[in-house]
Amino acid sequence: MAKNFADYLWLLAGGFGPYEAIAYPGLEREPNDAFTAFAKDHAAAPKKPPGAVIAEARREFPSFEKDVRALCR
Repeated sequence: MAKNFADYLWLLAGGFGPYEAIAYPGLEREPNDAFTAFAKDHAAAPKKPPGAVIAEARREFPSFEKDVRALCR
């Protein structure tokens, strides 16, 4: 869902949680003001839109979803 903690904060700021990032990656969400403020204070990387965060994570970890599902069986 995100390749590092800073990207994860920007994902949350964009209104996406872990479930939404996997199940509805192209969905438009309302930004979360509280997470946006937190990300501005604590993210070590510039702001990224949720779609970019998800796309970069999928490129870096292409089998992530499959690997997690395999652990759940």
